[in-house]
Formats: sequence, C-alpha cells, structure tokens
Amino acid sequence: MTSGDENINQEIIDTSISDEAEQEKVQLEIEEFIKEINTETKETSPEAFSKHPLRKFIRKNLNRFSQSLENGKLQHFRTSVGEDLFDLDTWKGIYYMLNYTLEYQSDLLKMRLTGNYETDEWGYDPEVLQFVKPLFDFLYKSFWRVETSGMENIPDEGKALLVCNHSGYLPWDGVMIAIAIYNEHPNQRLVRSLYDSSFPAIPYISTFLIKLGQVLINEENCVRLLEQDELVAVFPERYCRAGMLLRDKNLSSNFGYEGFVHMSMMTGAPIIPVSIVGADEADVIPLPTKWFIDFGEAIQVEVGHMKSVDNPEMVSMVSEQIQKIIKGMNNSRLSLRQSIFFG
Repeated sequence: MTSGDENINQEIIDTSISDEAEQEKVQLEIEEFIKEINTETKETSPEAFSKHPLRKFIRKNLNRFSQSLENGKLQHFRTSVGEDLFDLDTWKGIYYMLNYTLEYQSDLLKMRLTGNYETDEWGYDPEVLQFVKPLFDFLYKSFWRVETSGMENIPDEGKALLVCNHSGYLPWDGVMIAIAIYNEHPNQRLVRSLYDSSFPAIPYISTFLIKLGQVLINEENCVRLLEQDELVAVFPERYCRAGMLLRDKNLSSNFGYEGFVHMSMMTGAPIIPVSIVGADEADVIPLPTKWFIDFGEAIQVEVGHMKSVDNPEMVSMVSEQIQKIIKGMNNSRLSLRQSIFFG
C-alpha cells in the first residue's frame, strides 16, 4: 500500500469518527430538548387563567387616545359587546374550551388514522359532533345566549319537517337550531338540516356538514329521511339577507323554494314553523347578538287525494300560509326586542 492510499484511508476513518461524534452530539441535544418539554408539560391541566394580559392589551391600545376619548371608547366597548363578554368567566370559558379541544383532537385523530370509527348511511359521525360540540355550546350559551320557546312542539319521536327563516352567509342558524334541540329536548334528538347545493363547491364544508349529520337538499333525500322518522330542517328562503339594511334583516322574505310542502304531503310529516331572530345581525363576522328561536305548533297538511300532491296551486297555497305564520312569529318577537345585543 502506498503512502497516498494510507492517507486516503486515514481520512475516511477520521471522517467516519467525526460523523459518529456529530450524530451523538445531535442525539444528546434531542434528548435534552425532550426532557425540557416533559418538564414543562408534566401537568396536563391548563395553568390558572389570568385577566392581566387582556387588560394589558387593552391599556396598550388605549394609550394612543386622550383621557376623555379613552373613557368613551371603553364605555362603547362595554355596551357593544355586552356584560357577558366583558365578564372574566366568559373569557375563562374560552380558555378552558380551547385546552379541552386540543386534548380531545389528538385522541380523535388517532381513531381516524386507524380507521376505528363508524358512520350511518348518511355519513353522520357522532365522534365529530362531540369534537365540535364544546365550541357550539359556547356559541349557544355564552356568545349568542340563545333563548328558545315551544320546545314542547318538537315530537318525542317520529318524523317532522322544521321550516325555518334563513340568515347569514354561513349556516349558523341551522347549527343553533340543532344544538337547541339536542341540548334541550328530553330525547336529545338529532336534526338533519338540508344544506344548499352551493356548499359542495366550498372546500371541506360539505364533508364537514355530512359528518355532522346534515344532508344535501333534494326531494329524494328529504323523503327518505322523513320515512326514517327523522327531524328534517329546511330553509325555504334559500338565500341570505346579508346585503339588507340592519332594520330589515330579521323580516322574513318570500320563500324561493316550495318543495318542502310536496315532501310533507308525500310523507305525511307535520310541518313545524320555526322563527329565528338575532342571527341576521351576526352575518359573516359573528357579533354577540342575542338570539331567539321559537318553535311553532305542528301543522298537519291534509291531502284529500294523491292529485293534490302534484297540484302547484295547492302547494303554493300551503307554502304562503306557512310563510305568513313564520312572519307573524318574527314580528311578535321583534316587537318585544329592545336591543340586538341584550334582547
């Protein structure tokens, strides 16, 4: 072996030793980092909530104004968001809800990766509902402070068609109706809302709605659901009123879809008119408005013979009658309301 070959071999050995040393060094650094993380997160419960960071944030931004303007803006903030959102317990609830959601998310992800979950024939996944329910409960109880009436009009079992006024770009009204019945009805019934055909064009939205038990709107789907004795919710206005003036938003507009009458006639499902007040002002940017959901008495559509089912005049007449009832419920609630934030 020449001296040149010996030098090359020695360089290879030295490089190998250097690489091994570098790997050992990196491994030690990783182990030290893991120890630090374990030390910092050994307590699984969230740290004590403090209101001081929130106060510091508000104070920092208010320093740009004079004393008089500062007091005025604080008062405006308080009256705009309401006492509930200015209360420490509300912010504490948000804090703990987020911690709970993160913990639950890891368990849910593990189940989804292993394929260990089931859905019904419509794609409803109860685990997904339980995953997002803390957020929905917060919106229902603390943010929009939803009040309901007429829950006794929702049957304990069997089919029924909930006909509701619609509002906003996103289907928060449908979500709150479903949460109201799920939480407050003695039988904790699931509501199947029929969502518009435009939603599948929005990435992930339709998949998420299906996981929550919602179904694409068409007559075949609705009839099948009612024949399975489900609670089905429809929104015949079909479009939101986001572009309307604030004073006009909660006024129910004309129905753009009358198929719900046909579905009721075909299946014999009673129609339950539903009035929602407060959702319109929330629109895309959710405002902490005060919501009211009123469930009217069930209306049984009498069909003398099968020809009535396909009679356009008969269908329009029933649709107009239901529309008048919902408008009357809306107007009655609006006449009692003093403020969009406090009811």
